[in-house]
Amino acid sequence: MEMTLDIPDDVLKRATLKAVQEGVTLRELVARAIQNDLETQASLQQKYLRLRPEQRRQVIREEGKRLAEYYATHPDDALPDCLDADTDQS
Repeated sequence: MEMTLDIPDDVLKRATLKAVQEGVTLRELVARAIQNDLETQASLQQKYLRLRPEQRRQVIREEGKRLAEYYATHPDDALPDCLDADTDQS
């Protein structure tokens, strides 16, 4: 299947260089990266589901702290208004 992606120039340059170094095409490198990400996410989800409820709550608290720290240092990446809990959706 073919599709067009808009990839930032610096990321594309790094990916192209990595593909050349590994002796693969850019298409192969991107497909492998996506596959690895999907497998990692599935693995993390399975690990999360095996946790006891209190362990799950701890994971959620830690992730919330990590996200709060990220957004405090990256204000340009703020959440859209539709995801803001303080926004009246009615």
